[in-house]
Amino acid sequence: MPKRTMLDVTTGHLKKQDREALQRLADTQKSENWPVPHVYEQEYGWYISAGFMYYDDVAEGQERLREEGFSEEFIALMTYAQENDVAMVNFDADGEPEPGFKIFDENTDEVVLDDDAAATMRA
Repeated sequence: MPKRTMLDVTTGHLKKQDREALQRLADTQKSENWPVPHVYEQEYGWYISAGFMYYDDVAEGQERLREEGFSEEFIALMTYAQENDVAMVNFDADGEPEPGFKIFDENTDEVVLDDDAAATMRA
């Protein structure tokens, strides 16, 4: 039986537009039957299913995220999740930075930790 994993990462990887798109989709999830992508709000962040990236061509999944208003950095992280057989990504305020991905200030979207520094945090 194939097994997929969950990736736990910090909400610091999210730009303001990503937070807004996740919240909008989480609110839609409460009122509609299975919108895609599936997003669930939690106390300190969101869960997003990476499964939709498996059913379509990856490029189609990436385009769907663009249409929902996600940043290119978010799309790169979701593509990374898909490439590593991740089924669910948990963006949590207490999550760890994922090596190779930037950390953004939640108010200004300025990079507070670049790719190289983030890569060394878990090493």
